[in-house]
Amino acid sequence: MAHIDAVVAGSQSFIPVIDMAPYRKGTPESKRRVATQLDRACREVGFYILVGHGVDARSIDEVDAVSREFFDLPLDEKMQVHIGSTPGAVGYAAVGDIALAYTRGQVAPPDLNESFQIAKVDVTDDRYFRAKPPAA
Repeated sequence: MAHIDAVVAGSQSFIPVIDMAPYRKGTPESKRRVATQLDRACREVGFYILVGHGVDARSIDEVDAVSREFFDLPLDEKMQVHIGSTPGAVGYAAVGDIALAYTRGQVAPPDLNESFQIAKVDVTDDRYFRAKPPAA
């Protein structure tokens, strides 16, 4: 199995760190290696950290700032874009709304996190949900 670097979070746990640069610049074999690392991380841990992805730091900082701004809103404001129980819906999911284990056919308590699901669509009147930036 391909090697996955890891950030140690405890004696028994880790967060896989996967370098995307070989995939972006590489041969079919190096692309398969990265895909194998992603597959392993998803199956064994459930999440990972990507490096070498080519996304510029300014874009990352902007997404981070807008995300923090949204999640810092009062719950009643976030609930205005709540997804409810519609499968495949986009918008806000509150703490306890979703249980990732269901996607694996497992019954488990709901997840203890908030999320905001997005998709490629243009919704020009909502600053948290649009594919294109507003015209200057």
